[in-house]
Order: sequence, then C-alpha cells, then structure tokens
Amino acid sequence: MSSTSTDPFEPRQTGEKVRQELEKLVETVWSGSERALGALGLSGLTGHEMHPRLDITETETAVEVVADIPGIDPENVNISLAGNMLTLSGTHPLRAPSEHSVVHRQERSAGEFSRSVPLPCPVNADDVSATAKNGVLEITLKKPEAEQVHQIQIHVKSHETDPVGNTEPN
Repeated sequence: MSSTSTDPFEPRQTGEKVRQELEKLVETVWSGSERALGALGLSGLTGHEMHPRLDITETETAVEVVADIPGIDPENVNISLAGNMLTLSGTHPLRAPSEHSVVHRQERSAGEFSRSVPLPCPVNADDVSATAKNGVLEITLKKPEAEQVHQIQIHVKSHETDPVGNTEPN
C-alpha cells in the first residue's frame, strides 16, 4: 500500500474528518439555539450575542484568517495571540432608537464580543499583519522559517567515466 493513501479510513484522515464534522455540529447547534431564542425575543440568554464568523486557511508561508465584523469600527477590535490561540475581541456599538420611536424588532447584535480559535500550526508572533475593509478583517500570521515548507529540487547525475575508464554511477 502506498504512503499517500486516499483510504477514507486512514487514521489521520478519519481523525481530521471527525474534527471537522464536530466543529460543524457545534456551530450548527450554537447558531440554531441563538436564532431560536432570538425569535422568542430571548437572544440575550445565550450569553454571547456577537460571534464573528471567520475562515482560516494555511499556505506554505502563513496562516490567513478572514473575519466578518460588519458595522464594527476596526478601532474597536482587539487581536491577540497566545501560543497558537488567536483571539478577536471588541465592542459592537448599540444603535439607540430615536426618542420618539418604538422598536418592533431588534435582531442586530450589540455589546462586547470575544472569539478564540486555535491556529493549525505555530506562527511567528512578531510577523502578524491585519487590515480591515468593508466589514471584513484580514489577518496574516507568518510561519516561522522552521515551519515553512521548502521545495528541494532533485538533480539527476548521469553516469560518468572515472579516471581509470570504468563507468560507475555517482
């Protein structure tokens, strides 16, 4: 059997698949319960009104995190890194209704938020950049040199004649 098996029951692939499915399940249950309580007007009971959605991707040289922070001033967002745990926190301002208005529905989240996620690999804490545009926060965390994948080219040597006239591979 080859070392690059695509067998879905290979332990490493199975473990990763189980982890991904569990994350989806927890996210579905969490968001479903929050929506259900919100429909009843009880969204504050979840204890976590703002939960920025995010994507994490890994390249050869970096980990990239893209988070949705609509309506939040980037000045009100804090990014911290402890080991391989990335935390986004901050405040989403509450839009106060005018003095003579009646609120019929209020679904938009407001208040403090915090989201911590483990990164898939070690990163260099001194080489992190973040930009925000149109409610999307992009964070690039560079990998340390030791963690980066380096491609090594194989040079094929041809058979050469040694000084005695014998042909031997080098």
